[in-house]
Amino acid sequence: MTSKPKPTELDHVFELFVPTQCRCHKELPQAERDEVLNEVKSTMAGWFGGTSTSSKPQVDRVEGGYLHDNGDLAKEPVDVVRVFATNDAFESHQEDFSEYVAKLANRLTQEMMLCRIDGKQLLYRSDDDPKPHRCMGGKYGGELPTPLQPDELSRRRSLHAALQGIGDIRNVRDLFCNVLHYEYSNEELATATWPEKLGAFLAPRTMPKIIADQNGFKIIYLQLAADYLRRGHERPLIQRILKDDPTLRGLFVVSDCNQEQWHLVNAKYEEEQEEGQRKRLHLRRMRVGRDQSMRTAVERLERLDIELAGDEINAGQLQVLHDEAFDVDSVSKEFFAEISNWYFWALSEVEFPTDVEADDEKHRATSLIRLLTRIIFCWFLKEKGLIPVNLFQEKNLRDTLVNLDDDSCTYHQAILQNLFFATLNQRM
Repeated sequence: MTSKPKPTELDHVFELFVPTQCRCHKELPQAERDEVLNEVKSTMAGWFGGTSTSSKPQVDRVEGGYLHDNGDLAKEPVDVVRVFATNDAFESHQEDFSEYVAKLANRLTQEMMLCRIDGKQLLYRSDDDPKPHRCMGGKYGGELPTPLQPDELSRRRSLHAALQGIGDIRNVRDLFCNVLHYEYSNEELATATWPEKLGAFLAPRTMPKIIADQNGFKIIYLQLAADYLRRGHERPLIQRILKDDPTLRGLFVVSDCNQEQWHLVNAKYEEEQEEGQRKRLHLRRMRVGRDQSMRTAVERLERLDIELAGDEINAGQLQVLHDEAFDVDSVSKEFFAEISNWYFWALSEVEFPTDVEADDEKHRATSLIRLLTRIIFCWFLKEKGLIPVNLFQEKNLRDTLVNLDDDSCTYHQAILQNLFFATLNQRM
């Protein structure tokens, strides 16, 4: 009897981000860049394996966003070269990989180069002024540069891009492991003892999966069987998981069966007011993914970054941070405070057409409140999918409207005015 061959264990992942633009904002010459990209793939294959029995380098084209030193935001396609490695290859070539990335920063005339090792993000800055400075004409670097820590603005942009880019489980794991710096995990939760009806709420051939874990605080992914997010299915699934493990501390990531709609769900038990009552489970949700407004989500979730919270934080402390981030009352207070501050600032800045109202101050205040409530109502309808989202995206309106300058009335006249009066005032 022949023994079964043992699989090769690939426990580590190396990723290198190859840009398409020079530090001077010009496109890199295609032929020269392709030559470097092919060299990167062959170099990484040589270090970490590229045969039929090993991991071959994979290349994904993604949309990158980087902040130049002058404050300009550069948006460009970026090739991510990814390869998985054994423990032996990791030990032998980790330093080679880092030195290679540092040299490429100069060679590709970049302000900095990005790479990841097991999800840990590293940025290597080039020389201040590589000579001669022509696209693809930088010199090789000398000593290994010091990795840069992302500043607050860069961190928020990375988080915003990760939240909006969610489209499958790999994107979710990237959000938590690479952006928020939780530890990688890949463990399924048993459902053998679940009632058949409850198991049917999950997509066929799927189980609850722990995709990240930080000191016992778990990120759990649930893929629903329905083609939309049904809260009536989310709750019993989460309740059952917490019943199976009453000590569980974690966050639930829920998608529909097609992975088009996504919820981040925080589960919190609270004592009822009456003595002797059972604890009540409160579920607080954030909708994330494509075509979603991410400002509030970014502001709430950035405080959950392990680099800010500290590697030593325990599961209980992380649960408290998550409870605070998902606290509805806190979010509502911040929202209304911001609206109030904006109103009182705008009151002294805006002007409205004259009216029969004799009191100009009262007329301005009434008109501003009317405008503000209409905008909020339209935004609510947009969030519910009742108004096309492209009506609120500048990039989709540039080819439609004549002028989008700040001092132009085109957007109000063409979009908002029609929403306020021609559409929303109609009888059903």
